[in-house]
Amino acid sequence: MQTAIIYANGIKTNLLAMSPTGMVQLTLTCDDNIHWKVSKSMANVWNVSCLLRDIPIPTTPLPPITTPIPCSTCLNIRAERVKNPSLTEGDGKLVITYMQNQLGCRVAQILCNASVVSGLDHFA
Repeated sequence: MQTAIIYANGIKTNLLAMSPTGMVQLTLTCDDNIHWKVSKSMANVWNVSCLLRDIPIPTTPLPPITTPIPCSTCLNIRAERVKNPSLTEGDGKLVITYMQNQLGCRVAQILCNASVVSGLDHFA
């Protein structure tokens, strides 16, 4: 995108009109003293220049992009209840702890504790 600027009398700081859309329009009026003027201005305009100026695109600093190693992206393991348990079977307490090893790979430590199960009743 470019800013369109109209300036007067060869002086870039003497801006008459400016637009960030890349196009600007300006009307000059001839006064009683045969001078060109911008409406509501006392300055005489001898010449005009059209300047297109690149607008720097604002940038937001982005964090560095790091690709995770494949062994670090595994999803959590699903805990499922025991399916079709027999009369001598039941669900135990299942604890899954996730961590990373020294190589950055994800590790799941799984603990099944049968002694914590309390009062499983099965009806025939």
